[in-house]
Amino acid sequence: ANRLKQTDVQWSACGASTLISVNTSVVVQTNEKNELVTSSIDSSDIQSGSGAAIKFGLMYRTCK
Repeated sequence: ANRLKQTDVQWSACGASTLISVNTSVVVQTNEKNELVTSSIDSSDIQSGSGAAIKFGLMYRTCK
């Protein structure tokens, strides 16, 4: 699993709106014949109660 380091954190200004960037990656492996492989994701539709999930961790602090 990827872990965010404290030194990688950039705090937004208190009361300001900000965008959250999410980086994703996919690993694709071929078979013993080294045949070509293609992988793509167009979208992800997840409904509540479906058992599927996207999990995010969020660090926050109180504005002073």
